[in-house]
Amino acid sequence: MALPLISKTIDILAGKTLSQLIPITVPKGTESHTLTITAQVNEASSTSFEEASIEVLMMDAPLTLTTQDSKVVINPGSCEPIDKTQQTVDIVIAGSSHLDVNNIDINTVEIIGDNADLIQAQIIDISTTSDKPCEQQKADGRSDLLLRFNLQQILATNNNAEFGNIYLSILYFTKTGMRYTHNGLLVFP
Repeated sequence: MALPLISKTIDILAGKTLSQLIPITVPKGTESHTLTITAQVNEASSTSFEEASIEVLMMDAPLTLTTQDSKVVINPGSCEPIDKTQQTVDIVIAGSSHLDVNNIDINTVEIIGDNADLIQAQIIDISTTSDKPCEQQKADGRSDLLLRFNLQQILATNNNAEFGNIYLSILYFTKTGMRYTHNGLLVFP
């Protein structure tokens, strides 16, 4: 039973271009699916032909990050507080049964509100989930995204670091345009 998913009327002025996002859901499965786009011109055109460009982007279904998936692992495998004199800090977004780090667009990764440079990004199996104690952080058979940031730039942005810990939010987009954030705490002695 084929039912139209969305009917949308868009007014476009002559000589103008308009982009319109129309979200649709395409069920997963082995069946094939057809997306039909029908355009109807309601008024006479001032030119002898109409030209249309339609770009369809298939997006992943949005993830619902669990509490443990939404946290990052700081300095995996180390139980030591972060030394403020070190130049870099490693932050890991741990892969899980439903979070595939290969879908993260590394070019969009940033720390919200900080001007810290991302020095290196590497997909590697280095960590378990964020709910494991530091001494249990090790490879678990799933790919993780290891991010190395300039710690001195983080400290410069967060002048209150000398009084305690720094709360960070890592922002990124997936390769299909979905936006996610993960949170972590930099612990200082």
